[in-house]
Amino acid sequence: MAKDKYDYSYGNWSEAFPPHLKYKPLESITKEMPKIEADPTGKVPHEPGAKLDANKPAIFRGLVDYFPRACIAVAQVSTVGAQKYTWKGWESVLDGIPRYSDALMRHLVAESADGRLDRDTGLLHAAQVAWNAMARLELILKENNERI
Repeated sequence: MAKDKYDYSYGNWSEAFPPHLKYKPLESITKEMPKIEADPTGKVPHEPGAKLDANKPAIFRGLVDYFPRACIAVAQVSTVGAQKYTWKGWESVLDGIPRYSDALMRHLVAESADGRLDRDTGLLHAAQVAWNAMARLELILKENNERI
């Protein structure tokens, strides 16, 4: 009789089941479950004043309100780039991740060598570094098909 790949002998029960049937600790199961929306103040759904936004990203408070000037500066880079090229054309640049990585580094080096302002656009090199970092990150997230 051919030996099965799982050992069913007494004392080796951990090897007796295929991997998909093995015991999983509760923590690993709950990580796989969809997150249930909740109100951070403890209100239940449909209760007046409930807002089911616990554990959702605080986009305004965590980005715009933290870095309002930086957001404006990056938006200026987007505007100038769209005037030079086209809106959202950056998304279809071939080999975008390494190319935006290179552009990011060029602006860091240019800031160190030539000062804070880009001679061509009059914008801060730091804003262009941030824009390129965001473009790079967006492409990485899209490539990995990740959602936030």
